[in-house]
Amino acid sequence: MKRKEIKYYILSSILIIVVGFGAIELTTRTISWVSGKGFTLSLHELEPYDKEVESLYQWHPFTGMTFMPNTVFQGGHPSQKEQSLILVDNHSFLSNVPILEYQKSPNEIRIATIGASTTANINLSFDENWPGLLGTLVQNALPEKKLSVINAGVPGFDTAQSIGNLALRVMPFSPDVVIIYHAYNDLKAIRKNLTFEPDYSHIHTKPYGFHKKPHFFIQILDHSMFYVRLRQEYRDYNQEMQKLEKLKNERQGKVTD
Repeated sequence: MKRKEIKYYILSSILIIVVGFGAIELTTRTISWVSGKGFTLSLHELEPYDKEVESLYQWHPFTGMTFMPNTVFQGGHPSQKEQSLILVDNHSFLSNVPILEYQKSPNEIRIATIGASTTANINLSFDENWPGLLGTLVQNALPEKKLSVINAGVPGFDTAQSIGNLALRVMPFSPDVVIIYHAYNDLKAIRKNLTFEPDYSHIHTKPYGFHKKPHFFIQILDHSMFYVRLRQEYRDYNQEMQKLEKLKNERQGKVTD
């Protein structure tokens, strides 16, 4: 085979691969769009190092990170029919007003909510999330008062970070009520393969929000819906296999006993 023929063979092969992958990607996005999940990747499907995610957060010396102040971004889950607009106020709290003053008005009641993703819940707008709904209920019960809700939740936080969040970011605003709600993030701190430390230093070994970026080729693939959703299916499958393996080992242990 002549050199010129080899060159054309390589170029044609590359072209076929690119066109083929492009067709698969377009088909995946079209199916996603038709099924109501959107033509683009949802926020929760992106990796922490993606620009779309990095643009939402800023470094904080004590809690690790907070939302970027004075921003508006689109949240939502693929199964939602309508995406939600998320507002971040001047002090990096999720809010329905852009400005939060340190000084309370004489007739004002402030409720602060502390937690992680189940408190921040950036799939929903402020008024649809539980802190916002709580504010609406209290405001209806006390119409003569001005009711303000400070949603200080940050996705990924555990109670160690929430303590710093409460002490250093929330308390200066003199909340009348503080509600702390966490789901399962603290389970990371009590894994059997770790030696527990009460300050959580055994799991916070790197600055929170630090993520080593993968190879450039993987970063490109991270923007492919076909690749991202296939990868998620693989991760879900692995998790199920690990659960089954754990259950199998537990049953074998009981039989042995």
